Amino acid sequence: RCDRAGGLRAVLDAAGPLGALAVTRDGDRLALAGARDVILADLAEAEAAPVGEPLDLGDVVALAWSPDGRHLARALAECAVVLLDTAARTPRVVARQGNYPAPVISLGWTRDGTRLATAGAFRTIVWEVGAAPLAAVATGQARFLVTERVAVHPRRPLVAAGLANGAVVVAEIGRTDELVVKPPGDGAVTALAWAPGGEGLAFGTDGGLAAVVELPEHLFK
Repeated sequence: RCDRAGGLRAVLDAAGPLGALAVTRDGDRLALAGARDVILADLAEAEAAPVGEPLDLGDVVALAWSPDGRHLARALAECAVVLLDTAARTPRVVARQGNYPAPVISLGWTRDGTRLATAGAFRTIVWEVGAAPLAAVATGQARFLVTERVAVHPRRPLVAAGLANGAVVVAEIGRTDELVVKPPGDGAVTALAWAPGGEGLAFGTDGGLAAVVELPEHLFK
């Protein structure tokens, strides 16, 4: 980690290959995905330690912190998602292989931290994190195409989904209606992100296409 003057402040040795990393919104903690476990690093103290019990579900391929920095979502190569409460240090499995037909390689939290959007299924799956037990909210249309990437709108309850056929759609959480932002073509969607204010959506495909689409506010009223 570098300090505000650009000098080197801390060096953390993960002692092995890393599959993903994620920083909390306040920039104080870093999550590192190693071989079948996750390391939490306190950047202020330059300390790191594994959290939770290792789960024999496969390698971690993506990480996402909740906005308040309490929950850490882990996407696993074996078609599962694990939700870790870092305060309790107890991992909670919210989905296993039977729930996802493909690896979950993309995650995203809503602004209030109560819902977690996931790729890896034949539609966008959103988990109600505050529910007991956790409840899945089907979002967008079901189709025989894997959702490769998801991106949650920074201000509204909307999720953008990038599909295996190159299409990009936007849906309100819990509803089937979709806005088609990009039709199929140009290869599978490999990158997807909203502008900070939600006024635009950027995406890229494995066919080499990259674009930013402006989405006026009135489209979502």
